[in-house]
Amino acid sequence: MTDSIRQRKHKVGVFGAYYPAYRYGVFSRLVQIRHLDFTFHCGERPRGSHIRPLDARDIGFRSLRSYEVAIPGTRNAVRFRGGCISAMLRRDYDVVILTNDILGPDIWLSCLLSHWVGIPVCLWGQGISRPPSWLRDTLRYWLTSLATAALYYTDSVKNYWIKKGIPSEKLFVAYNALNTDEQIRIRDSLSLSDLDAFLSSHGLAGRKIVTFLGRLIPEKKPWLFLDIVKKTVALEPTIIGIIIGDGPERERLEAQAHHLGISGQIRFLGAVYEEELLAKYLMTSVVVVLPAFAGLAIQHAAVYGTPLILGDLPHSHGPEQEIVVHNHTGLWSPAEDIDAFANAILRLIREPDLRCMLSHNLKKIIDEKYNVERMTQGFLDAVHYCLHGRTY
Repeated sequence: MTDSIRQRKHKVGVFGAYYPAYRYGVFSRLVQIRHLDFTFHCGERPRGSHIRPLDARDIGFRSLRSYEVAIPGTRNAVRFRGGCISAMLRRDYDVVILTNDILGPDIWLSCLLSHWVGIPVCLWGQGISRPPSWLRDTLRYWLTSLATAALYYTDSVKNYWIKKGIPSEKLFVAYNALNTDEQIRIRDSLSLSDLDAFLSSHGLAGRKIVTFLGRLIPEKKPWLFLDIVKKTVALEPTIIGIIIGDGPERERLEAQAHHLGISGQIRFLGAVYEEELLAKYLMTSVVVVLPAFAGLAIQHAAVYGTPLILGDLPHSHGPEQEIVVHNHTGLWSPAEDIDAFANAILRLIREPDLRCMLSHNLKKIIDEKYNVERMTQGFLDAVHYCLHGRTY
């Protein structure tokens, strides 16, 4: 960092329509940075969302109004976050961080405005469409070209845009992370006797736990999990399926479990927000099975060393899929192939050395890469780049 950057405390404004609870770890670290003053602007949780909102009064959020207009015939919407453009015109901040939303007119206007008012804009987000889209790629290319810098969740997305012609020096990575400070503390505090007591008290002693973790929405194809449990229970009667999460598909899934005759081998826990309870379920699970549309659940399983099996539809998963490397940190199964999923589960049960190796590698990649310390550093690298290009 140059001496000019250290001369005064620079103000950084972060604008987002909504911040989920798992952002607490990185945001709480950012507000403690001495030479930077981070202010977070946030709207209300979107209607129908099952993601728990961040309640962090000590971080000092400022509320903003967010407007949304659905695009007919699609799941997309045009969103406008209020307050950012006026803040730039008033020059409230030295750097502004915005979501990488190509359908946000406020994002485009802010990137254009930054060249006039001299306030750098950093885009933050996944930076890639699922599934790939030529139109979206083209729009994202031009939006990123207008911005001062862009901040992504993974190296592969950064490299993707470098190959597309975006200058590498303006692209940064903040490895997406949950609140790993809390999670690693819990993980390291739980002993084998603690986990044995948990299994006994919940009637799970002697059972092989197979877990689905995530919202019960069609995109994640949770009904496949029930078919997989039925198949594996027939081959290994000690297996029990645990579903952690809630959503609009729950009632239909409960009816499906009854129809399949596996109601006694399935437990629907609903949404579980108590981190220590989640840790105990994950640390005692043989595997987490995510047939489709997996995202942060991958990291949640990984931090506790629970091997994962993903459906082999790479474009259906979030950037967190990079954590799952076949035979190194997890297994990939042919999508919607119930027999293949069942065989992968049985392999992990029958090959404890493989499971231990996968578990060790998962915890290592979280401890070394996908954690809030590395994510915080990604933000700082991008902000310092934005500041370095300015004259004071």
